[in-house]
Amino acid sequence: MDEGLHFKIPVYQRVEKMDVRVQKEQTEAAAASKDLQDTHSTIAVNFNILPDKAGLGLPAYRRGYNERVMRPGEPRRS
Repeated sequence: MDEGLHFKIPVYQRVEKMDVRVQKEQTEAAAASKDLQDTHSTIAVNFNILPDKAGLGLPAYRRGYNERVMRPGEPRRS
């Protein structure tokens, strides 16, 4: 829903808050070059959820969507 005052049916509907601001995910990566030299890098990605599309992904991801979408192969941080 857009910003503003909205009504909900108490038992049937509920409000889920999602952060739609720009967020940063950062990870360390290591690899080997063609001539077997070690390389280390830090990779950072800035992303945000479009406010008008936030409700479309909600049923699939609920809470922790950035861990499930941005870092699907890594264990979750607590």
